[in-house]
Amino acid sequence: MMTEMKLKKTSALCTFRWIFVLLSIVVCFAGEGLADVRVAILPATNVVAPGATFDVEFSVTEAGSGFNGFDLFVGYDPAVLTFISQPAISQQGPLMQEACENTPFHVFQIAPDSTSLSVTYVLLCAGVSVSGPGVVYRLRFQAGSTEDTTQLKLLEGTSFYNAGIIISPLVTEDAVVDIVSGTSTPPEPVETGLNLRAAPNPFNPQTVVSFDLPRPGVASLTIYATNGRKVITLMDDFLNSGLHRVPWNGQDQSGRQVASGIYRVRLEAVGLSELRSVALVK
Repeated sequence: MMTEMKLKKTSALCTFRWIFVLLSIVVCFAGEGLADVRVAILPATNVVAPGATFDVEFSVTEAGSGFNGFDLFVGYDPAVLTFISQPAISQQGPLMQEACENTPFHVFQIAPDSTSLSVTYVLLCAGVSVSGPGVVYRLRFQAGSTEDTTQLKLLEGTSFYNAGIIISPLVTEDAVVDIVSGTSTPPEPVETGLNLRAAPNPFNPQTVVSFDLPRPGVASLTIYATNGRKVITLMDDFLNSGLHRVPWNGQDQSGRQVASGIYRVRLEAVGLSELRSVALVK
């Protein structure tokens, strides 16, 4: 009798172990095809006048893993920036809106101390997902009344998922807000398709400048101070089409460390030009 009970117990334990193994394999295969998602707060640098309102977009910058929902946790300094509420439909990005006609699951909350806000957004169309690139969400802020430099940050907890499976790794890029008197609009040129960006931003001690070339050609990447002085030419060479990444360690052409502040990154390539700003923080 005891032997029979032991055999039944052993059999049940083996069955449980096989179920656990099979579930592990299913989870493994479910997540195996997932690549990373890259989400950035754009523009990377917002140059605005004191008291001005401005919009930022949360964009998936590259085609990658499909997702049908996300959690955004956004941090900001309430002494410098004030969140401006808009109708919920205005805050939703076109990448999500156009993917599904059903009303999404959409929760928006502001922290009691107003230092952060959170967004939970899930498509409610069965089997529907999106992969980017495109805008998933929008927010509006008002700048403070005095000149200052601050950040908008994607905080810990930010995640993208598909059918409940979290996509990893998630690469995030923050934004800088530069409040400058006499400025009415950001001095950013029209987008050209080079997709110039830098991460991390703000940075210390190094950032990586990335861009996409639509075709082979000569590309020149130069860092300038805000007064127009050239700091360093990072690259001036013939490149193949595709994604390119160039690091900058915060040094000038002579190898000296530059001061904290805002710097302009200019890319000129294949007859096109784009400008972005980065902030070195020490």
